Amino acid sequence: MPLDVSSAEMLHALAGLRSLIAIEPQHIVESSAHEAVMKMISAERFEAFAANHGGCDLRAVRSLTVASFDDATEFVTVLGSFSPAGLERWFRDRVEVEGSAIDRGHTHQFEPLNRTWGASRRGREQLGMVQGRFAMWESGRLGPLRVAHLFSQRALKKVKPAADLEPLATLRKFAHDAPVRWFALGPFEGTQGAAVAGLLATCTGLVIAATPLAGTPARVALKCAMLGTFGDRAAERFLASFNVLANDPLGRLCGLHEKLSDLKVQTWDDRIEAALVVDALRIADGLLAATQATVADVMSW
Repeated sequence: MPLDVSSAEMLHALAGLRSLIAIEPQHIVESSAHEAVMKMISAERFEAFAANHGGCDLRAVRSLTVASFDDATEFVTVLGSFSPAGLERWFRDRVEVEGSAIDRGHTHQFEPLNRTWGASRRGREQLGMVQGRFAMWESGRLGPLRVAHLFSQRALKKVKPAADLEPLATLRKFAHDAPVRWFALGPFEGTQGAAVAGLLATCTGLVIAATPLAGTPARVALKCAMLGTFGDRAAERFLASFNVLANDPLGRLCGLHEKLSDLKVQTWDDRIEAALVVDALRIADGLLAATQATVADVMSW
């Protein structure tokens, strides 16, 4: 019986979850935003990444999620085609292997999950693969991978995934089917709480969603939702925060200072919603100018 990995957002427990990025690369590659992506990350970098990671071409991946937890654990899931042997070699080159196992699930009816774990300079790491179509990797405190495996078997009858619980449930409805979704969960404290004109201090969760629009020039619809209790001047504070972002050096490189009048903000007692359409190529040019070295480092990792 196949594991249910159709939605990787449904494979995480709420406890300790701080942020979750969900991307559908195929959707982006097939959209008007493809040229903007290729400006930032060349075909050669995608090909080099695939060569070093078991043939996993990020352009062809159906879904990619990255979750982080409050104990600095990182968790990545990939749904797509890859070479299990190649991905295993990549992992063994990174870690001093401590052990491996084949998990068939609590009923022994499901397709097997092959796990390998060990220690690296980053701490402890674990790789789990299901044939050549689904992979999970975690670093830091090991554990979320095993929880994801149980969710994929529908074995946790009394525990709901984080995506079905608040505030993620409401945030997911707002993001809908956007191919890029970034969720962050409160509490936000210290410098984080002071961000967005202090609105994050009382925010329980937020999402930023990006959807490429059809036609030329390439445009992307950005939406943001924040849940919490923000007071009467929430819209004014949000707009002031965006004004600061749009006029800093990176904001100007991306052309955000020219979009101030286009930002639409609505507020209610328990949430803030904002929407803006941006020029994808202008954003790509700005980000490339500011982060070219960082992009190269990520793709070579």
